[in-house]
Amino acid sequence: MDQWGEGTAFQCKAKDCGADLKLYIRSKIGFCSSTVGVADDNELERLSDFDFMSGAPAALGDGREIDVAWMKGRLRAYAIAGTIANPTRPRATAISIAYNNNSDALVATVVVDDGQPAAVEPVVIAFLNGERMQRWVRQTLGL
Repeated sequence: MDQWGEGTAFQCKAKDCGADLKLYIRSKIGFCSSTVGVADDNELERLSDFDFMSGAPAALGDGREIDVAWMKGRLRAYAIAGTIANPTRPRATAISIAYNNNSDALVATVVVDDGQPAAVEPVVIAFLNGERMQRWVRQTLGL
């Protein structure tokens, strides 16, 4: 818990999503530029919740633009290095996603156990666009 408060978490098994993954999402009210939104990888990294990645993230390439419902944002994949406490843990990757409604940001972190993030990106974007998540967004942002 930090100044942004709690969010919500979801888990998906490989048979449904192509890999075991965990998705954490929360809002950051008033934390985004309403004129440019999440326009580049620097802004995405400023908004990202790297603490959910449980290790040092290393970008696997440039981020890309995404659309989630009526909102625009960015997505970027990361490799997660082992930690001092667990340097030999299995390979993990993560996806950081940030998108905005005016000056309010929504930040999702997806941790993929032993999987390729590109393979689960379409599933994650479809989930974020789904009615369940859109209901959560409208409630969270007071829309």
